[in-house]
Amino acid sequence: MSLRRIVPLLHVESIEAVLPFWVEKLGFRPAMQLNEGAVLGFVLLARDSSQVMLQSRASVRRDTPSLAELGSSGSGLLYLEVQGLDAWIAKLGDAPVRVPLRRTSYGAREIAVADPAGHTIVLAEFA
Repeated sequence: MSLRRIVPLLHVESIEAVLPFWVEKLGFRPAMQLNEGAVLGFVLLARDSSQVMLQSRASVRRDTPSLAELGSSGSGLLYLEVQGLDAWIAKLGDAPVRVPLRRTSYGAREIAVADPAGHTIVLAEFA
């Protein structure tokens, strides 16, 4: 028995509203997307060996109504271990800061910001 990978799935009101944050600020690229009419219902984003999935709440309500209330705005937190934290911070630009840059007791320099859907994204660099 083995675990091959774990990929977070974030529910968002509008994929189009949060996609620029993930692509322009964090450098992810769409690896797969599913349109639902004129809007995106789902997108799988990839960068290096990492992936994250975004699914619109409308898509979740259609696909799995019993899960529609999970993942409400701001409920997710993703921890990204990065190299070159200062460059990442510069790229984040005006993203709302949830936790200012700090040094943790476990030896990381980290900052936490909010994505446009309200999820907390922690970027951490270890010496």
